[in-house]
Amino acid sequence: MQIRSLEEQLGIKLFDRNSRSVELTRLGRELVPVFQRLLREFDETVTGVRDIARHGGGSVRLGALPSFAAGILPDIIVRFRDRFPRVALTIKDAIASRVMEFVLSEEVDLGVVGGELGSVPN
Repeated sequence: MQIRSLEEQLGIKLFDRNSRSVELTRLGRELVPVFQRLLREFDETVTGVRDIARHGGGSVRLGALPSFAAGILPDIIVRFRDRFPRVALTIKDAIASRVMEFVLSEEVDLGVVGGELGSVPN
C-alpha cells in the first residue's frame, strides 16, 4: 500500500503487477539507486539525531577577550572536551566591544569579557 501511495504521489508506475508476479518497471529499476541513497541518508540522519539525543552533541560558540583566550581558556577547553567530546567548540577572540557585538548578533552563544560594559541593549 505504501508503494502504491508513493506511485500516486510521484505520478509514476514503479512496479508492473499482475495476478502472478510483481516486477520493477524500467523507471523503477533506474530509481533503485536513488531510493537506496535516500534511505541510507535518512538512516544516517536518524542515527545521528538519536546519538546526539543520547550522548549530547551540537556546538558551542564562544567569544572571548584575547587575554582570556590565551590565558585560562586552554585549560577550560581540555576539561570541556573530556566531559563533552561530541560538542564542537568554536572560539572567536576580540576586544570587549566586538565580543558584545558577537553576542548581540548571535554569532556566539556566550561572550566572556571583563570590566564594565555600560548599558547592555535588550
